[in-house]
Amino acid sequence: MNSSTSTTQLHSPPRRKPRICVLSNSGLPAGLETETSRVDFNVVQQEQLSQALKESDALLLWDYFSKATRDAWSKETTISWIHVPTAGVDKLLFPELVSSPIVVTNARGIFDHPISEYVLGMILQYYKQFQLTSTLQKEHRWLHRESELISEKKALIIGTGAIGRAIARILRSVHIDIVGAGRSHRVDDEDFGIVLNPEEWHEQLKSFDIVVLICPLTKETQGLFGRTELLTMKDSSMLINAGRGELIDQNALIEALESPEFPIGAAAIDVATPEPLPADSALWDIHNLFISPHMSGDYIGWQQAAIRQYRHLISQWIAGESLDNQVSKDKGYSSLSSASAGRPA
Repeated sequence: MNSSTSTTQLHSPPRRKPRICVLSNSGLPAGLETETSRVDFNVVQQEQLSQALKESDALLLWDYFSKATRDAWSKETTISWIHVPTAGVDKLLFPELVSSPIVVTNARGIFDHPISEYVLGMILQYYKQFQLTSTLQKEHRWLHRESELISEKKALIIGTGAIGRAIARILRSVHIDIVGAGRSHRVDDEDFGIVLNPEEWHEQLKSFDIVVLICPLTKETQGLFGRTELLTMKDSSMLINAGRGELIDQNALIEALESPEFPIGAAAIDVATPEPLPADSALWDIHNLFISPHMSGDYIGWQQAAIRQYRHLISQWIAGESLDNQVSKDKGYSSLSSASAGRPA
């Protein structure tokens, strides 16, 4: 069975107490101390990771944006499972890991609703002119004006995973017309209705008032939105990126937002390249661009929710069951379900 393309059942951990290496700069995450009767945790920092991978059965990447696993990797690595408490796993995947039997899981489900709230908030602040209202208040100016109805808008959501579906549901609840975009065309989708393939959504791009990027970062989606796409957008439309900064050509975005040649009206980006965004980046000073520091999915209590999810995975692992939230390593995202998976023989 190919672990990168199908749900994988892990062998039960050794009869001794299993060892989990935790890459963390802030100690053992709160909530995992209750698992020490079942698991030995070894909390390490980046410079200690290489040795720890040779002495552990699993890895928790609590330092979830770290690329240290690639640098620490060796043929002596003994782990069989890596968990990343994020939705995206592009920072982790590298060829040796993808081709290995190691199972990778992510935090699918933790960030769906908060990111959908962020997207709705960005749409409201643009079409209801909240930024202008705030500016006018600071200037003590009472300037009556009319704003647009979001219920008359049409949105394209590029990315049909769990987060994209949560966005579709919340936007539909305020009567925004929704269309999805994925790898292949389909109709009668439960959340999107119609899902367009790449050729179709490029052809129809000019018909959408709102475009939301929430697809995973892969070889196919790197630079997905560039000058051509920005020139094709509808007049006064809005682009929202809550996926990865590399999905957009940032130089083209700067040009599009500053030049009357481009039809786009505004953009909101929760992600950038690089991160943190340098203080001298031209993006900061664009008046019709809203920038947030990669926080659309981070709500008060998300870490506790992520630890509860991880404790459940530990229980599955100890029991030798298939793990929930497995990532299809060759595709680069979590698209598998192991709800019906049984115990290994």
